[in-house]
Amino acid sequence: MNRYKKRVVLDPKAKAFIMEVDLLPEQALMRQNRPVALREPVSFETFFQNSNPVELELGFGTGRFITEFSRTHPQVNLFGVEITRKMVYVAANKLFQAGLRNVRLLHADGEVFLKAKVADQCLQRVHVYFPDPWVKKRHIKRRIVNRVFLDQVFRVLVPGGRFNFFTDHADYVDYFLEERKNCSVSFQEDSDIGDYVPTSYEEKWVRQGKPIFRTVLRKPE
Repeated sequence: MNRYKKRVVLDPKAKAFIMEVDLLPEQALMRQNRPVALREPVSFETFFQNSNPVELELGFGTGRFITEFSRTHPQVNLFGVEITRKMVYVAANKLFQAGLRNVRLLHADGEVFLKAKVADQCLQRVHVYFPDPWVKKRHIKRRIVNRVFLDQVFRVLVPGGRFNFFTDHADYVDYFLEERKNCSVSFQEDSDIGDYVPTSYEEKWVRQGKPIFRTVLRKPE
C-alpha cells in the first residue's frame, strides 16, 4: 500500500515530540506570492530544554535519518519539519518507541518555517534529502532548493555550518547549480557529509543502479 494512503494512528505518548508553531499568516502570504519576513523566531532551547547544538531536517519522510542520527548523536538536537501529517505521525511513533529525547517534529511547510521562524546563525547543519524534484516544467518553481532558499540557509547557519543536499535527479542538480550561481551568498564546497544514514529512498535507488548526487556547502567562518 502507498505509504501516504495507509492509515496511521499517533500513539498518545508520541505527541510530546510534535511541536506547535503558528505559520498561518506566512503561509497565506506565500500562496499570494508575497514576501515572507522573519517574525518572532522560535526558541529551540525552549523546545529541547537545553542549549545543545541544533540541526534541521526539512522533509524527513518516514523519519529514518532523523531517528538513526538522533540515536547516535544524543548531544545534538535535531528538529524535523515535514509537510505530510501522516509522516509526522510515523516519525513520532518511531521516536517514542526508540526512547529518544533529542528530537522534535513540526507539521508544516519547511520553506515557510525556515523563512519566518528560524533565527539568524542558530543551526549547525541543514539537511535536505531527496526532495520532490517537480520534473514538469510548469512545476519547477515549486522546487525547494532555489536561490532564495539558499540565501535563507546561509542566514540561519552558524559560521562553519553546513548544508547537505542529496538528490537522485540530474536535472535537479543542474537547476541547483544555476540557482547557486545566482544567489546572493557565497558558500564554500565541502566534503564532510557528517554521519549520514541513507534513507529508504536512497537504498532503493542504489539497488536499481541509479546515481546519487551529494552536495555539501559550508558557510565560511
